[in-house]
Amino acid sequence: MKRSILAICFGMAFAASAFADSTVSPYLKVGAKGTVIKSETEIKSETTPSTDSEETSDKSSNKYDTTIMPMVGVGIKSIDENFGVEVSADYAWKKEGDENVSTYAYTAPKVMFLGYLFPQKATSLYAGIGTSWSGVEIEESTFHGLFGNASVGAEFNPSDKVKGIFEVTCDVPAIAASSTGDRPYPLVSLRMGLGF
Repeated sequence: MKRSILAICFGMAFAASAFADSTVSPYLKVGAKGTVIKSETEIKSETTPSTDSEETSDKSSNKYDTTIMPMVGVGIKSIDENFGVEVSADYAWKKEGDENVSTYAYTAPKVMFLGYLFPQKATSLYAGIGTSWSGVEIEESTFHGLFGNASVGAEFNPSDKVKGIFEVTCDVPAIAASSTGDRPYPLVSLRMGLGF
């Protein structure tokens, strides 16, 4: 737990130092975040013939489903030539089922280290890796703690003042500060946004 907090603090300090000498760009992103859910186990009875009598055995199989939540995020990027640092936060939420059970996922903060393929061109591809303090509650499972994060995306510069962002991100639960139920599966999000 202490190592998790130290890792976040180190990332924030590194990001702050990067912002001092680089081009800083705040942004807003909207999109959808989804994951796989393991539902209740289905029990299937199978009858197998034997020499004396028929034997009945129960076999269990897991049922999987998906959930998709609308999300919104804000952040700030610092870009210096081919590399950058991003600090952000996002929140996804929806109600599901007849009982309107709340499902949510949050990230605050997330620190990503980015590499740009064509930083001087109007369209540039990038990839990033980092860590975040995040939480998710889906059905009977909750997980709050340190996540590992990876992203790939593209930035478009329609003008000198505004740029478009398209990004795919994967958030993987890593070290739990608190959790209940099964460990959640990785969350994948599709995001579009504007940077200024």
